[in-house]
Amino acid sequence: MSAALKSAALSILRPFVRYLITQGWTYGALAELLKFVYVGEVIALDQRDGKPVPTDSRVSLLSGI
Repeated sequence: MSAALKSAALSILRPFVRYLITQGWTYGALAELLKFVYVGEVIALDQRDGKPVPTDSRVSLLSGI
């Protein structure tokens, strides 16, 4: 990950996580939501590119989940 991308992600995530904490969200709850988002985005990107529905192996490889 590039330093610039990491810095941008931290700039977005810090206030968001701060808000989630005030709403009672735990790390585990956010992690589960992020897993759902990562898997969904892998599928959406493949569909956008006209590829067939990705296999579980492809989703795992691209998402790290």
